[in-house]
Amino acid sequence: MQTIITGRKYYSEAVIEELSANASEDLNEAQPATILHLTGREIEIIQLIAKELSSHEIANTFCISIPTVETHRRNVMQKLGVKSVVGVVKYAMRHGLVQ
Repeated sequence: MQTIITGRKYYSEAVIEELSANASEDLNEAQPATILHLTGREIEIIQLIAKELSSHEIANTFCISIPTVETHRRNVMQKLGVKSVVGVVKYAMRHGLVQ
């Protein structure tokens, strides 16, 4: 709780474990060629997810509805073969979509 009160980011144990998993354990079965199947908007959505923007903030950024953002998010996860936003961010980091 003190972490949040001081304005720092808090990550649950599950997120920390996921992010610190052994590099040889690929939680994303998707290959780099998957990037070719992503639309420009999906890549933009991935980049904003990695910046920790909420669906509401992403919707405001692109002047689209929240359900549209959620559809993009679902499509991205399906295309990348991941089950969570953490998987999306890990994939993006591994393949140079975000720094």
